[in-house]
Amino acid sequence: MNWDAVAAIAQLVGSIAVVASLGYLAVQIRRSSRDSQLTIYFSLRSNVQHFRSMLAENPELARIYREGLANAEQLSDDDRWRFGALMQYEYAFFEDYFHLGREVPLFPRATDDLRWFASRPGARDWWRKGRRLYHPDFQRHVDDLIASPAAEGSVSSSPPAA
Repeated sequence: MNWDAVAAIAQLVGSIAVVASLGYLAVQIRRSSRDSQLTIYFSLRSNVQHFRSMLAENPELARIYREGLANAEQLSDDDRWRFGALMQYEYAFFEDYFHLGREVPLFPRATDDLRWFASRPGARDWWRKGRRLYHPDFQRHVDDLIASPAAEGSVSSSPPAA
C-alpha cells in the first residue's frame, strides 16, 4: 500500500467522523431545544397555578376578582386597586404567552383564553386604562381580540375549560 492510498483512507475516515459528529450535534441541539420549550411551558403553567392558588386560598381576593370581572366600578376604592393589581398580573401573564407563542407554539388555546378574559366587562374596562403598560404588539393583539365578533358573542361567565 502506498502513501496515497493511506492518505485517501485517512481522508475518508475523517469525513465519516465529521458527518457523524454533525449528526450527533444536530440530535443534541434538538433535544436541548425541546428541553428549553418544556422548561418555559412548565414555568408558565406554574404561574397559572400560582394565580389560581391565590384565588382559591383567599376568598376575599376571589370575590374581588369575580365581581371586578363583571363590573369593576361597583367595587370599593381599595378593592378596585386590588382588582387592578390582579389585572396587571393576568394581562402580563397573557403577554408572556403571546410573545413566547410567536417563537414556540406551546399554547394553542392561549388566544381563546385571552379572548374570553379580555371580553369580561371589568377586564375590558381595565384594559382601556392599563394597556399602555404592555408592548405595542400585545396591545394590538388584545385590541383585535376585544373587537372581534367572537369576543362580542362571548357571554359565558365561566372561563374556558382548563
